[in-house]
Amino acid sequence: MEDTLEADGVYSDIESVESEDFEWGAKKTLVNARLMSEAELTFAIVWMLPGQEEPLHAHPNCEQIVHVLSGEAEFRLHDALYNLVAGDTIRVPRGVAHNAMASGWEPLKMAVCQSSPAVQTQNIAE
Repeated sequence: MEDTLEADGVYSDIESVESEDFEWGAKKTLVNARLMSEAELTFAIVWMLPGQEEPLHAHPNCEQIVHVLSGEAEFRLHDALYNLVAGDTIRVPRGVAHNAMASGWEPLKMAVCQSSPAVQTQNIAE
């Protein structure tokens, strides 16, 4: 016999989740402590418009995994620059400055997973 889990603690529907809109694109967070009280991580889908760039920032309380679903990115990780395409994955260590720029002609779509259910973000002045 299968155990049944409460749907509101384990399931997220991307169509019903509100997006956070930015000048550079948008993000839909599908899992975190606010949405699912017992979550142990954060998971989001991020869209970035062609030629746009998110601010340089760091997450002092978690590491982050970024997987490119479609499009192309220039991804800055501390002093290194990585050219990412669909299928590429990069790990951002805790507290390391990073950002992405949609470098191709189409929008950049990324799956982002962070090792905290309550991510802290610190913007870094350039």
